[in-house]
Amino acid sequence: MGARKFEVFFADVNGSESVGHCFGLPWADSAVVSVLYEYFDVDGYNTSDIRKVFFYFLMEQPMTSSEIGKKKLLVISGGSRGIGAATIDRFIAAGYSAINLSRSATRNPAAINISVDMSDRGWTEKCRDELLQHANQADEICLVHNSGVLYKDSIFDVTAEQLYSALQINVVAAAQLNQLLLSSMSSGSSILYVASTLGEKAVAGTCSYVVSKHAMVGLMKASCQDLFGSGIHTVSICPGFTDTEMLREHLGNDETVLESIASGVSFNRLITPDEIAAALEFASDAPALNGSVIHANLGQRES
Repeated sequence: MGARKFEVFFADVNGSESVGHCFGLPWADSAVVSVLYEYFDVDGYNTSDIRKVFFYFLMEQPMTSSEIGKKKLLVISGGSRGIGAATIDRFIAAGYSAINLSRSATRNPAAINISVDMSDRGWTEKCRDELLQHANQADEICLVHNSGVLYKDSIFDVTAEQLYSALQINVVAAAQLNQLLLSSMSSGSSILYVASTLGEKAVAGTCSYVVSKHAMVGLMKASCQDLFGSGIHTVSICPGFTDTEMLREHLGNDETVLESIASGVSFNRLITPDEIAAALEFASDAPALNGSVIHANLGQRES
């Protein structure tokens, strides 16, 4: 049972004499309610902690004091739109603070936006102090490498500049960000790479993208080995055709082409950004997936 189902009741709790009564629950005087009161006063309440209390109570799992009040931080590159924006929305709803690293701000007003241009090889120096100030206050960090660039090119016409750009934004920037944040990441943190179906396959006309996404999957596998014993896990989520601005721009907003692509998907539609965000949220809390490459593509027709 998802904890978010209780959010509808939160607005009614403030000022109530009995939290248990307000929620219509029979255990109004139980130890669980005493935990709720500890994080509840006339001025407000910590919704993240309330969600955790209800989740653990309903699942009949023990709840340790370390689980209450834990500060969790999402740091995501390319969070201004598409999968990145959906991921920020989902993690904030789950109680995380969120930092978006991109050239443009994200839509969620609760997120912190740090303007960076990852095509600049020295980009980390411009945001180091601000980013570490937030990261060093977090108990757990979920780092999501989501920034990306997609060019139309092939082995016949790809330029050195395009390859340099694709590798810098899609791979090198991720390695730079890892090095910047790893000293602030404790056990329980995670590093998630938003790769692509083209991180293990290829199609014509996307040479630099295919090369860079294969390299990103390799970076995740190297991360898994180098972080051995740290308690930090890492996963590659490989989206299939996702209905994002980047895909539509790449295809010239041609609805006929989009319909043709969807016909090769088992559900006869494109993936939504929130579906990939849900996969990322799951992976962030699943250390058993450490080192895994997860394809999230709704099932594609194999040729």
